[in-house]
Amino acid sequence: ESVRMYGEASVARIPLPLAVRQGPAERRPAPRFPAPIRTRWPSVSVIIPTKQRTDLLAKCLESLRTCTDYPDLEIVVVDNGADGAQLGALLKAEGAFHRIVCIYDGGDFNFSRLVNGGVRASHGEVLLLLNDDVMAQEPGWLQRMVDSALDPTTGAVGARLVYSSGDIQHAGVMLGLGGICGHL
Repeated sequence: ESVRMYGEASVARIPLPLAVRQGPAERRPAPRFPAPIRTRWPSVSVIIPTKQRTDLLAKCLESLRTCTDYPDLEIVVVDNGADGAQLGALLKAEGAFHRIVCIYDGGDFNFSRLVNGGVRASHGEVLLLLNDDVMAQEPGWLQRMVDSALDPTTGAVGARLVYSSGDIQHAGVMLGLGGICGHL
């Protein structure tokens, strides 16, 4: 199937490479780009649904603390059945570093419903939907995402997700790929 393009307005420049070919033995680090400079950064709410893997959530929150230097960050944890004592201790410890809101949803795991509950409890101007098994890797990542999201021609922004081996897990979604859309 083909992608239909309508006039110059449908053409956009993506300032980063979408893919880099590598040989099997060759691993190059991802390019590093400086964070953009703004006079005002909007508040960001990070919505994190979690179920029974408090260990994953702990690593995720630690990475937000150590690798995220965003100036106005709220974290909304949507508890879908985590161990109450472990989760409480974790949120208390991480609450010393971030503004954390925790809501409980005891229904069956449904990512969309959990995210929607987190959004209702959030106060940020920009929303970041984050799985509890994702870890930030370098400072400035959130500024770059927010800067892209603030572009009036942008509908949504996604991150490149990389396995610990360095292999790319996910590099975005493209309209028209494999039908309606597909993962790059």
